Amino acid sequence: MILMPKIVVDTGEVYAATEAASLIGIGYATLYRWIKNGTLISIKLAGRTLIPKTEVDRIKKERAATAAAAALSDSHEIRAGAHSGGDKKK
Repeated sequence: MILMPKIVVDTGEVYAATEAASLIGIGYATLYRWIKNGTLISIKLAGRTLIPKTEVDRIKKERAATAAAAALSDSHEIRAGAHSGGDKKK
């Protein structure tokens, strides 16, 4: 049994699934896959899937941090390649 964290949500602070997907920058199918595998917490209310604003904010921050780390890693690789002395002519 998977235990989900308890959350308290102000219903004024939720997004419809399509709006949440757009704000996060992912497709609708990806959003539902993330809900199914537990990456994203959703609320079912009257047959609608709602995403708390806190979840959208959390995912956006995680994606921004991952992108920043990848950019930093890429810049280190580029610098390392420039200093390797790769194509010296003799």
